[in-house]
Amino acid sequence: MSPTNAEICFKCGRVLLSSEQAYVVRGKIVCAECDKLLQSKQAPQPAPSPPNTYLASESSPGNAAPSKSESSAKTSKLAIWSFVLGILSLWCGVTAIPALVFGIVGLVNINQSKGQLKGAGFAIAGIIMSLFAMVFMVIVYEIYLWG
Repeated sequence: MSPTNAEICFKCGRVLLSSEQAYVVRGKIVCAECDKLLQSKQAPQPAPSPPNTYLASESSPGNAAPSKSESSAKTSKLAIWSFVLGILSLWCGVTAIPALVFGIVGLVNINQSKGQLKGAGFAIAGIIMSLFAMVFMVIVYEIYLWG
């Protein structure tokens, strides 16, 4: 507090001209006479620390730190199997039905896990590839029968 910045304590009526007539508590200036908080001024605050920075691979969108549930979430094994069998179904159509079933069950499990499981992309990709393989098999079968 400098002499040009005089404060008046409205409780005791004292004019506070120097720093000896006031003290700082939790960042607020307090009258040394009656311990009244002075609302008009605040003591200077220390500069805030810079926010934590993360690599793009470590952070979720918006440069926020990944939450505990995101970092500890496990990938659904059914979703991975759906993806693998979906790829195989493009060459060997027999795996299309298990890929579809695993994908649907895996997606349901992921949605019901409340963040404990991840891998919805694998499950969706497995479902799409298995459906594509099934449609392709039906077309080839029809061409073979009628062609």
